[in-house]
Order: sequence, then structure tokens, then C-alpha cells
Amino acid sequence: EQFGPMVEQVMENTDFKPQASVADAGYESADNLRWAEALEVEAYIAQQQRPPSDRIEPDDFEYDAERDEFICPQGKRLEFKRFREDRRQRVYRASARDCGGCARRAECLSPRWKRRELYVAEHAGLRRRMKRRLQTADGAQAMHCRGPTVEPAFGVLKSVLGLRQFLLRGLQGARVELTLAAAWQATGAAAC
Repeated sequence: EQFGPMVEQVMENTDFKPQASVADAGYESADNLRWAEALEVEAYIAQQQRPPSDRIEPDDFEYDAERDEFICPQGKRLEFKRFREDRRQRVYRASARDCGGCARRAECLSPRWKRRELYVAEHAGLRRRMKRRLQTADGAQAMHCRGPTVEPAFGVLKSVLGLRQFLLRGLQGARVELTLAAAWQATGAAAC
């Protein structure tokens, strides 16, 4: 839940408003996605990747915002049924008739299920918008630049500088060490 406050802190500390801000999948949460939309900065937050599967996954369904329904890969509709207050999820359900005769039933349902249901988190719309943003040319470029600029910085701190733990005590000591390491690193860092 730190993405928004961190971007705001950068703007406050530097009196500079970044054009874009990029974060890894560890920052993908409902609150961070809300912050990303609220900030007037183009935000790119990577999404958690599911391992490849031969099953039909929730992301394989298309959302029809006009009708508030999901469409399965076979073109059948899942209608909104209810809101689960305890989990903050919207429940969408296909008809048992549609699923019963489906050619891809085995890929979609376990044998004991009669129909497909989707449990959609409250912030799923934010995830869909972020996913679309990441699929643009700007999104691809932002994520491409993140890897070679951010990840090696941590690697250099750990392996070259040996900064696996701080030697000085307290928060002030840690700040001093990290500031010196960052200053050393900034002199040789190349922008993407």
C-alpha cells in the first residue's frame, strides 16, 4: 500500500512531477491500483503472472461493461448474480444448460460442477485497465526500462558493495550507509 505515498513523497522531495512511475508486481494491490488511477502521473504496475495452464482461467473471460456480464471463450454469457459482502466480490454465473453441452467443459469445470461461476474482486476493473495500459507501446517500454535500471541497482548494492546488512546502528545509521551507497551508484548509473 506504499505506491501512492512513495510517488507523492518523490514529488514533494524533488518538486518534480514524474511523467510516469513504474512498479513491479509486488505493488499490485487494490489500494495501489486506486492510487495509480488517482495520481496525475502515468503509472505502470506489473501484474502477478499465473503459471500457464491448460484450464480456462478467469482472465480468459471477456467483460461486457455495458451489460455487466462476462463472456466465456465459447461465447456464452455469465450474468451477475450477487455481491459477496464478506469477500468484496461480484459473482457471475453461467447457465447449467450452456455449460452442460459445452465442448470445452472439461477444461473449464471440475466434474462435480454444473456451471461456471466467476468470483470477481471489487478492483478487477482497475486490474483490467492496468493490464491494457501495460499492453500499450508506452507500457511495454516502461516495463522494459525498469528491469535494467532498477534490478541491477539492488544487485550492485548486494554483490559489489556487499550491502547485505547495515553496519551502523539505528535508522539514522542505515540512512547514512544507504545514502553513501546510492551516491556511489548514481555516479555510474546509465538511464534507459
